[in-house]
Amino acid sequence: INAEYMGSVSKWGDNDVSYVDCSHFESAAPTWDTMPFIQLVNKMNADVILRRLNLNSDTILMEFGCGTGLLSEHLAPKVGMLVGVDQSENMLQQYNNKSQNPENPLYQKAKGYKVFLETKSDEKDVLDGHRFDVIVSGLTFHHIVGIPQLLDVLYSYLKPGGYLVISDYESGVDGHGMRFHPKDKYPSVVVHGFEHGEIVNQMQSRNFVEVEEELFDITKKCEPREVGGQEEDLIFTMFVVFGRRPN
Repeated sequence: INAEYMGSVSKWGDNDVSYVDCSHFESAAPTWDTMPFIQLVNKMNADVILRRLNLNSDTILMEFGCGTGLLSEHLAPKVGMLVGVDQSENMLQQYNNKSQNPENPLYQKAKGYKVFLETKSDEKDVLDGHRFDVIVSGLTFHHIVGIPQLLDVLYSYLKPGGYLVISDYESGVDGHGMRFHPKDKYPSVVVHGFEHGEIVNQMQSRNFVEVEEELFDITKKCEPREVGGQEEDLIFTMFVVFGRRPN
């Protein structure tokens, strides 16, 4: 897939849920947690979530596209149980290793699943019957084809009254979003950021209620515009969208 030319049909059409090639995450997993931007964006996402949701020891939380579990680590002290879902075996190995480490917030609270969430829970349950009070997802949706269908799938795994929280980056203007990833990562990207309000509109159209959005800016070091040039510190706008499944 040439992500540079993927348009609205791939994002919002009647496609089945699918993922593009994200194999580079396998090799990145051992050093993922050392990346300053990854650390910062997960902390900032978590701060928004913790401020807006009333998490407690009874909360069962899924992180969709969990990677190594950095976002979950920030949320774990406030919840009772966590489930991580990802396609990368090596990322999930890091996640599950943390759940066995007594010094990690995920210790004895979390379990990672290498599953493909493409079907509603009542049609094919791949998470051992778990239903969730909260599902969070950070910087994952830009890797996915068939987002409307995915929203339906995640909705099906929420308990009545449960919240879906999606964070990703806005596309900006004049191709700004294409600077977010280096060009060698383009094969793993379906869309180079989302237009303002796109995810809000999609969640509202898929039966979520009380859909609200919060924005924050973040600086990311990006590859040079030209070969031989210098890296640039660019500002991107991140969104965090909250939507509730009705009671």
